[in-house]
Amino acid sequence: MQLWAIGGDELLQRLYDEAILRYEAQPKDKSHLIFAVNLSDFLMLLVWRAAVERVKADLPNHPFTELVVGSYLVRTGEKEEAKPYMDRALAMDAGNPDMVAICASMYALDWKMPQRGLEMIHQAMAAEPDVAWYHIVRGDIYGIALNDHAAAFKDYDRAVELSPDHYPFRNMRAAAQIELGNHAAAITDLEYALKVNPDSPNGRFSLLKCYLSINDMRGAADALLAPRTYLQDVRALDTGDPITLPILPNLTHRLAFSGNSGESVKITAESDDARLVAPFTALIGPDGSVIAHSVLYASQADTPDARVTLTAVLADTGSYTCIVCQNLGTWESLGEGELRVTLTVNDPPAS
Repeated sequence: MQLWAIGGDELLQRLYDEAILRYEAQPKDKSHLIFAVNLSDFLMLLVWRAAVERVKADLPNHPFTELVVGSYLVRTGEKEEAKPYMDRALAMDAGNPDMVAICASMYALDWKMPQRGLEMIHQAMAAEPDVAWYHIVRGDIYGIALNDHAAAFKDYDRAVELSPDHYPFRNMRAAAQIELGNHAAAITDLEYALKVNPDSPNGRFSLLKCYLSINDMRGAADALLAPRTYLQDVRALDTGDPITLPILPNLTHRLAFSGNSGESVKITAESDDARLVAPFTALIGPDGSVIAHSVLYASQADTPDARVTLTAVLADTGSYTCIVCQNLGTWESLGEGELRVTLTVNDPPAS
């Protein structure tokens, strides 16, 4: 989406040309193969299959081409069609440990051949020890394909040791810690990563999950209050009239209202299609702590609800904040959507 905003076709052409030149000049450069996979992501995002054909025409019988096309097909769900391309890429460039490492990940995760993937990543690691992202590949195989999160943590930990300033590796180590139930230990890595990349909804929801797991409601509130927010006074919604809020993955709405002790609050957020935009709501009290929240989905594998309702009885008089944002389960959707939100505040029941 952002590529189109800044001249997507021109940018992609420049990146494509630079990648090919880099490959031709330094076939074992550590960035070109990773870039090739990222390039296929751009092609899918822009629905530009014709560009894949151009790559094939420009560099026929070339490992770069086979890797780009194979990766593209994997990301469009055509995994079996992709496999011959990846096999040819590996055969053409078998002496390049980077190529072996990328193919190891795909064999293990996309074609469900974890033992083959382990053999290949061990081959790459034997050729070039102490390459941080090789440990990430092996950690993914252990954690995702083999459900061995303790082994995955060891590899992610080594990757962070080798590249301590690379925040995505911190996120991976934190994910393994969460799977192992070590939520407090994961918080340090997640907070570091969010300082570098504050707009990451995945990191923010992971941090929120950790704080909720250790019952730190003030920390949970801080995790929800992302830098990119809109503040809107919704006290006028006491009548139950809905408002419509635009929703993007890194956009959090803070709906402020004043409440009195004993009043009851009901918040409803609803979308037309939970597959595109699923709502998440939370209520933060005057003391800055989360006092109620809707279901927090663990991953995109979950099936979020299109409608959530949050109710709470206010314990204190003061200013309250209702958080409305997109649930983790659909945060990577390519389109933007909207939520219809209603908030009602009712007087305490008559004594």
